[in-house]
Amino acid sequence: MLVKLLAFLLLPFLLFGLELSVQSGKENSTPFSIIHIEDTNKFLCESIRNDFDQTTQIVCVFAQRPSQSLKPLSNNFFDISFTTKGRNYFIVIKPTHKMQLFPMIFDLKKETTTFASNVKLSQKWMVVGFEEKIPFLSSEKLPSTAINFPITMRDSAFPFVGGLDIKGNPIHISKIKDVSDYLAIKRYYKAKDYEATLSLIDDVLQEYPDTVFKSELFLYRIRAYHFLEENTALLQSTKIFLRAYSSDENVPEVLAYTAKAYSSMGLYTDSDYFFERLFDEHPKNHYAHLGMIYKAEQLEASGNAQKALTYYEKALYATDDVDTASLAAFKMSSYYIEHNKPKDAKVYVDKILDANANYFATQLETSLELAMAFSDHLDYLTAARIVDAIYAKSPASNEYDEEMLRNEGIWLAKADQKEEALSIFNKYLDTYKYGEYVEEIQEAKDALFFENLDANLSAKIKEYDTLMQTYANDSIGDKALYKKAKLLCDSGEFRATLDLNNSLSQLDSTLYPDVDTLIDEAAQGLMQQSLEKKQCKEVITLSKTYNITLSQKWDKELFDCAFKGADFTLAKETVSRHLKEKNLETRMDWLYRYIQTDFATGNYSEVTQAAKELVSLSKMEKTDSYDEVRRILFDAYQRLGDKEGMIAAIADIEDAFGLVFKDSERYTQMVTLAQGKKNNQMIVNYAKKVMTLQSRAKAYSQTPYIEFTLSQAYINLSEDRQALEVIKSLDDKKLSDATRARQKYQLGSLLQKEGKKSEAKIAYEASVKADANSAWGKLSQDTLALF
Repeated sequence: MLVKLLAFLLLPFLLFGLELSVQSGKENSTPFSIIHIEDTNKFLCESIRNDFDQTTQIVCVFAQRPSQSLKPLSNNFFDISFTTKGRNYFIVIKPTHKMQLFPMIFDLKKETTTFASNVKLSQKWMVVGFEEKIPFLSSEKLPSTAINFPITMRDSAFPFVGGLDIKGNPIHISKIKDVSDYLAIKRYYKAKDYEATLSLIDDVLQEYPDTVFKSELFLYRIRAYHFLEENTALLQSTKIFLRAYSSDENVPEVLAYTAKAYSSMGLYTDSDYFFERLFDEHPKNHYAHLGMIYKAEQLEASGNAQKALTYYEKALYATDDVDTASLAAFKMSSYYIEHNKPKDAKVYVDKILDANANYFATQLETSLELAMAFSDHLDYLTAARIVDAIYAKSPASNEYDEEMLRNEGIWLAKADQKEEALSIFNKYLDTYKYGEYVEEIQEAKDALFFENLDANLSAKIKEYDTLMQTYANDSIGDKALYKKAKLLCDSGEFRATLDLNNSLSQLDSTLYPDVDTLIDEAAQGLMQQSLEKKQCKEVITLSKTYNITLSQKWDKELFDCAFKGADFTLAKETVSRHLKEKNLETRMDWLYRYIQTDFATGNYSEVTQAAKELVSLSKMEKTDSYDEVRRILFDAYQRLGDKEGMIAAIADIEDAFGLVFKDSERYTQMVTLAQGKKNNQMIVNYAKKVMTLQSRAKAYSQTPYIEFTLSQAYINLSEDRQALEVIKSLDDKKLSDATRARQKYQLGSLLQKEGKKSEAKIAYEASVKADANSAWGKLSQDTLALF
């Protein structure tokens, strides 16, 4: 029976001691597959069958979860899935064709006795997947009455050969050390530890001179010398390799490195020999394309740059290897940038950026030099893209990272890529809070949006509003707010500036230390504007909201508004600053305002003292500009009840102003004062003045009080005729019915006193007619009854 087994490990892993492997093979050209599941502890596996006794799935259960999740697996015979429920872990196997589960409870290399088992728990299980017939085993079904005898095979134990090489010969375990060393060499080389690579190669070749890995060891030695640029040692190794392994598949690589080494040593004849061999014998090999780049470097070093460019271009368009193409494009870009052709250089940089941007990170220093060259040619965007490609590969991992991030942001800003630049600036400020370029970056960040703005005020304001809205949670938004407020204030838009006060107060005072000064300036500016326009309500509001100190040239306007708005505290504060003015005229002006304020606030005693001082100064200066203070003085005396003061003040008023209607109320108060003093002559004096003023003005605000009082005074002085004339003067005045009844009664009484009974009777009848129910009407009725 011809058996072929193709065994490979699809999934080896150790998770809590579990190991699972999937193998495939053939028996008589019929494929099959086997799953081995093994754990350090016994676990349950169970077949689930349908009504036709066919296995539809196998489930294995483990008591703990794995340390990592596993993805489902499939081949031509099985679909394997993994799942977790509660604390248990499950492996579920479903067949594509057929399958059978076996517990592996016997190790035939150690045990000689076996028997058929039906265990539920085992440390190892095997699942066989097959198409129709299970391989290697008989499918004969035994009767249920059959006896299960154990079988002992002590006399016919299975022979064990061990590992065989490709020719079928045993592999000697003593030579396995060179395998582990070979794998270590590959690890050193991959880690670019070329010194360790060379050292271990020498050790292996000395200890195992006939190792099966000899050709590969020589190859790794050549590679290490190549990257260390130890050309003499490399050439010694390549001579041995090319002579001993001329048919090796790695010959093109060795030819390329040999040509490169001769070229680096200036031995161009020798290098050209190997370049020709490489290009002629292996024209389509990857290393032939790499060799073209080496050849171009040689031509460039010998001064034939134009021809070198041809080789770079051949390599670029011939190779399928992205790194080789990137190297060629990089070389071409460097050539063009050095020859002041940045536009041509950009074409090849873009090719690398589009296809293999990570390449720039592998050529760190030369890539940074290339980026700097592009910035020198004012192509800031390309320079920034190169740096971005480097930084994105491994950010914050080398000494250039901070400078790269700084350069990228600055270059993007110069390329007018504001959003991208802002993102980089913010990344820098977050990553390097105390970095070398913090101040420069912050200034550049601000300059993104605050330099070269339109000179038009409305355009600037609109731009600031956009920035405030777009970058509300960023320093850009804060800067825009401050700039807007400053611009509004400088432009005289003080109200609009103050409207931003709440937002401005939220700004960082360390970054914007003059915000309070800006607010004060706007408040002062708005108050001055309001004073000029006599908008006193606005002035009072600003005074209460902001602690504003204007220059003294605004004090008169400020006082007038404060006095008009009844803010007497502000008025008095303002006037108090000028009471000691050296200029007498100025001091008198402010003293008058002081008197007005004290009077309004009820400080009448102070008013009388100050008013008398001002009257005295006015007389001394022979000015009538402050004559109004005489009236204030009278009013203060009146409120204090100072009768003598009132008498003196009213005479002063009449002396200053003459007899004017404005003082009719004050003369009326003098009439009242005279009544209190029972001075009939004084009553007559002031009452007559009041009647005169009313007559002139045709305004009778003191009627009929003044007429009744004057009439009574005349009566008291036995001047009945004058009293009669006064009472008669009320005939054409508009009076209430009760008052008319009084007036007619008094008229009748005076007429009767003069013996004019008929006229008196008419007067009494008029009194009754006016208001019969009033006291005066009733007195008239009683008098008429006596007639």
